[in-house]
Amino acid sequence: MEANEARLLSEIGEVERATQTFERAKAVTGKAADDALASGGDAGAEPSQLIMVNVLHARVLQLYASHCTKHGREVEGRAMAQQVRELEVKYGFASA
Repeated sequence: MEANEARLLSEIGEVERATQTFERAKAVTGKAADDALASGGDAGAEPSQLIMVNVLHARVLQLYASHCTKHGREVEGRAMAQQVRELEVKYGFASA
């Protein structure tokens, strides 16, 4: 949800607010992905949850990468796009 808000802020030129919002969204989804991975070894852990949180994290990274590229931070944007591709390969999904 925050990433979509950040995307809208980026589109209307609120670059700093968008960046701050993307950073928060990235931190939340990144932590959720890390937590899901850490609990992956637990008996009864759901593999689908691990995939779902990584799909969400990839979407945040994808939107943030687009924002970075649009506002002159191409290197950072390419790095995030690479992270998205790595998550897609690792967890077997495709981002739109």
